Amino acid sequence: MRRRRDDRGQATMELVILAPFIVLVAVFALAAGRWSEASSVAENAAQTAAESAAISNGGPGASLAATDAAAGVFASHGLACEANSLVVRVHSGPVGLWTATVSCQTSMAQVLFHGLPHIPFTFTATSSAPVVPYRSSGSNSP
Repeated sequence: MRRRRDDRGQATMELVILAPFIVLVAVFALAAGRWSEASSVAENAAQTAAESAAISNGGPGASLAATDAAAGVFASHGLACEANSLVVRVHSGPVGLWTATVSCQTSMAQVLFHGLPHIPFTFTATSSAPVVPYRSSGSNSP
């Protein structure tokens, strides 16, 4: 007669072998989601900066308004650009379009997971907005 092999503990061993891979896949999925969110915030900041420049109708205040708007978007989403790394370039394009390019250098630790080493990374996004020639001046008169 042949003896049956004892299967006790086999499920535990399979779990011990597979657990690190399951955790690695979960961490990678979380990191990819946070990275995508940070890229989306940069796109949103560029769009807001372009709209702010278009509303200001150019002039010396367009760049300042765009920079303030982009900084506000990053701050409202909890992303902080490193000191003096938020760069907003605004220029008027053809047919009344204002284009804003936003660059923000931040650390991987802030974007992905706290505790990672400080590895700088720059998010860059560009967006355009049309000039609004008939914008309201604040009064309700037509």
